[in-house]
Amino acid sequence: MSFQERLKKLRNDNKLSQIEMAKQLHISNSTISSYERGDIAPSIEALKSIAKHFDVSTDYLLCLSDLPYPLSSTTELRLPENTTKEQYKAIQLFASEVLKWDIRQKED
Repeated sequence: MSFQERLKKLRNDNKLSQIEMAKQLHISNSTISSYERGDIAPSIEALKSIAKHFDVSTDYLLCLSDLPYPLSSTTELRLPENTTKEQYKAIQLFASEVLKWDIRQKED
């Protein structure tokens, strides 16, 4: 999934039109439209604003993570120092699936 797709999904999941989202973010609706079409990329400040508004990580918006919600600052995950990159990715995938399950449960 691309940034454009994630942004549109977040907007739709929150039942916002492009105009409503633009007003909430204090930018023009044509800018939102351009982001969603992939014509332009948001500035770092705009990206941070979008992430904060939807309570997701910038890594999620940039497709660097499949975890939409940042871990709580009180959450501490300690992995052994010898954890391989493959093991880390498997743990990340598992955590993503758990979060997706939790989100579906809350929607029901």
